[in-house]
Amino acid sequence: MKKPIRRKDIPPQRRREILDAAAALFAQSGYHGVTVDAIAQRAGISKGNLYWYFSSKQEIIHQLFEYLADPLFTPMQQILEKDAPPRDKLRDFARGCFDTAEANPDAVRLLWQIAMQPQLKELISYDYTNWMRPGIDILAPCFADIGDPHPRDTASFYIITLDALMGSCVIGSEIFDKEKILAVLEERFIDCRRDHDG
Repeated sequence: MKKPIRRKDIPPQRRREILDAAAALFAQSGYHGVTVDAIAQRAGISKGNLYWYFSSKQEIIHQLFEYLADPLFTPMQQILEKDAPPRDKLRDFARGCFDTAEANPDAVRLLWQIAMQPQLKELISYDYTNWMRPGIDILAPCFADIGDPHPRDTASFYIITLDALMGSCVIGSEIFDKEKILAVLEERFIDCRRDHDG
């Protein structure tokens, strides 16, 4: 009999299979409506093997959040880390959010389905905060540089607004005019303060 692989050695393909199975089941039945047995069966492995890979259903949901969020947030982080004038960085970040959402619609839909389950609020709020905080930390100085009197609050509002709009551009694409929304975001957040050169 083949010895199970310990968690640190999970093959990437196997991890994807398990997380894809969990994503489909959580989206369909909710967190409490899904058992570890069901995830294992859908992934085509034994429950025992699943427990070698993940210690609990809670660990699966944390890993799933990271798995879905990574292709969305990593490009955003790369935009924020570029050396560019503040206004350009803010514009590029907004456009990048929409482009990334449009390129990864399934991940956006699943994250929304997971996030809308009240029973998961406590489980994923820590993960969500850890994904959002670095963006706020980088955006706040941009808003300070363009003369915003409350740069951290504005950065928080900006990133939360964009997060919601990423979902809207996928879910309500037929009424979503990306260019018009980007123009409104620029007017409200970026061009409203011209006290400093940026």
